This record gives sequence, structure tokens and C-alpha cells, in this order.
Amino acid sequence: MNEEWFGIVALSKEGDSDLDKRIPRKAYYVLKQFWQQIEKGRVSSLTEKQKKIR
Repeated sequence: MNEEWFGIVALSKEGDSDLDKRIPRKAYYVLKQFWQQIEKGRVSSLTEKQKKIR
């Protein structure tokens, strides 16, 4: 399965070549920001939130 199936990138023809250019969509940048926050420890895990509810 390719990224374009998930709506993460769009494909654009590049001139006369058979290669398609991948253009990031908004979803790409949202996911990028999300994973950067996880790496920095700013997003707590779901299990931690569940413990607080109990």
C-alpha cells in the first residue's frame, strides 16, 4: 500500500518522464508534528490517561 492511499501525499506528473512527484498533503505535516511530540515526551500514552480515570 502506498502513501497516496492514506491521503498523506498527492502524486504529480514530472514533465515527460514516467516518474511521479510526491507532494506532501496536510496529513503528512500533522502526523510529522504528532510523532515529533511523542519523541519529545509531550504526548502521554493512553494507558497513563486510563490510570488517571480509574
